[in-house]
Amino acid sequence: TTTTTTTTTPRPDLMVVCFGANDAALEGKNAAHVPVAAYRENLGEIVRRLRGFVRPGGRLMFMTPGKVEEARTAVWRNEVTKMYVDACAGLAEKGVEVLNLYEEMEGEEDYARLLLDDGVHFNGVGQEWLPPGGGRG
Repeated sequence: TTTTTTTTTPRPDLMVVCFGANDAALEGKNAAHVPVAAYRENLGEIVRRLRGFVRPGGRLMFMTPGKVEEARTAVWRNEVTKMYVDACAGLAEKGVEVLNLYEEMEGEEDYARLLLDDGVHFNGVGQEWLPPGGGRG
């Protein structure tokens, strides 16, 4: 007698994708820089691939890059980062939930307290601050 067991990997109710801060580095200042047009194309491909991993009725959410503290870095600028934020926010037109961290941080009186010394990535306080479930309120 042969017994066949099929194992399936549980599919998440919520999948959150957060990237783009390194991509938004100034060209020539950081090897992680990705031109915004390529970033936009990459976002579309990631959405296409991940949609099948979320359970039916589940949520796929992208978090935009956040604001940077320009006084702490010569590699990132908010003006450039905002182009990447806009590219990511454009996913909402394709039915993807988007948490706009840049806008959320604009609502903070002292958003720099949320960032590591590099002025870009969240520190422990920033990780605790991350808006649960998609926004303030």
